[in-house]
Amino acid sequence: MIRLRGAAVVLVLAVASIAIVDGSGQVLLKNVFIEKYRNLVTITTDFKVDDAHPHPNPIGTSSQDGDLHMAGRSADVGLPMVAELSNGRLTAVADVEKAIHQASGTNTAVHLSGVWRLWMEHKSAEPMQQGDAVPVPSNTNPKHVFEIHPITAFSGTAVLETFVPLRDDQDPSKHYQATDAPTAFPRYEKETLTVSRGATFTSIDGAQVPYNYTEFVLEVAGQPVTVADGVFVLAKILDLQKHVLVSSPRRMVIVKGSRPATLIGAAAAGQQFHVLGIPRINLDALMRAVQPNKTGAVSGAYEMIILAVIE
Repeated sequence: MIRLRGAAVVLVLAVASIAIVDGSGQVLLKNVFIEKYRNLVTITTDFKVDDAHPHPNPIGTSSQDGDLHMAGRSADVGLPMVAELSNGRLTAVADVEKAIHQASGTNTAVHLSGVWRLWMEHKSAEPMQQGDAVPVPSNTNPKHVFEIHPITAFSGTAVLETFVPLRDDQDPSKHYQATDAPTAFPRYEKETLTVSRGATFTSIDGAQVPYNYTEFVLEVAGQPVTVADGVFVLAKILDLQKHVLVSSPRRMVIVKGSRPATLIGAAAAGQQFHVLGIPRINLDALMRAVQPNKTGAVSGAYEMIILAVIE
């Protein structure tokens, strides 16, 4: 198991507890699932595409991010979930977009790979327990906290060319405006997750968190750690004017074979990169902060998926 030091996760509360937290809206993950993926970048699974947007989102601000959204089901994940093809307005992925629509609603699983993402963005008021029966979603955005976002391969076709700044090949004048770092990161930092580790499941709950895409400068703060499907890098977080926003290193999540991996994967401490990223819960940090059969409140337990290096 990889132990990345310096994640600066703050354990606010830890009390003895054998039972899972009894509350609304939490997700209960199987411990074996957590152990398998806590130090991996991606997940590969058979995925039934139940519904997909007819077209990728336009390029603009906020949710106008160029993604092609789809909802579906995976027996490996066992939770309500969505998957997103990032940079879906690139000409290079037009055939993949067509394949997604051909698979939608067929009830036939396709091989899907991408970055797993657990985040309290579209949470339900009711608990979600991994392994329970997952209803067929009625739209592309069911209540969920688990995503495969961004996709790295669909039905055998890799889409690593999407790991570049968001754009529309049909209208190159359009530029995506991500949430500014001084707005996004204080919100990520103050998010406190209640974690209860039981014998079979770990319960995770927290407030719904906004701000998906954010643009920032990362400053490498430790030796990159290579894993089977990518690289983890501890980094300080700065705004675009190079002011430090988060001095305690946070983990950066970088996909193997992507352009960010080429540029950042072997970087030395102190090197800075202007990047576009999205947050996910750092499961490794949670498991290190709260011991088995204990309950704790943990803040700062997020990591950033790096989608693009911006020149």
